[in-house]
Amino acid sequence: MMKYSIAILFVIVSLANAQFCNNSAIDCNLNGFCIDNQCHCFTNYVTHNSATGCNYHQKDRTTAFLLEFFLGEFGAGWFYLGRIEFAVPVLVLTLVFACCFKPIISFATKNDHAGIAVAAACFAVLSGCAVFGLWLHGMIVTGNGSATDSNGVTIGEW
Repeated sequence: MMKYSIAILFVIVSLANAQFCNNSAIDCNLNGFCIDNQCHCFTNYVTHNSATGCNYHQKDRTTAFLLEFFLGEFGAGWFYLGRIEFAVPVLVLTLVFACCFKPIISFATKNDHAGIAVAAACFAVLSGCAVFGLWLHGMIVTGNGSATDSNGVTIGEW
């Protein structure tokens, strides 16, 4: 009995999540085909939080990857995806590393504060490693397609 209950529940959930259409491309927002009363979206279109099918255009993986590759240390790939919670810390860490390291080292060496110079150098190495690690993480998740945009939708195909 339990086996049949699970099967019936699976069918009900599947039907509730399916996007039905009336064999018309209009029901799929002109971004897909209606086959057997279900929307089959074109590449990089998905159905997301809507009564109509194929209503959401996914962010482009190539764009996200190239932004991350060339400008990832500034959080550009994450800004493109709308993931501010990742982009801002990366940008702040990069700016702190780039803008504050030289003045601290210059102050410490001119005023003969070896302890401050060593601490600043350690901070610079750690923040540089963190920036590199965050850049590498961004490259991996955008490259393999597991990154999501601000709406929680995975990025599109290559």
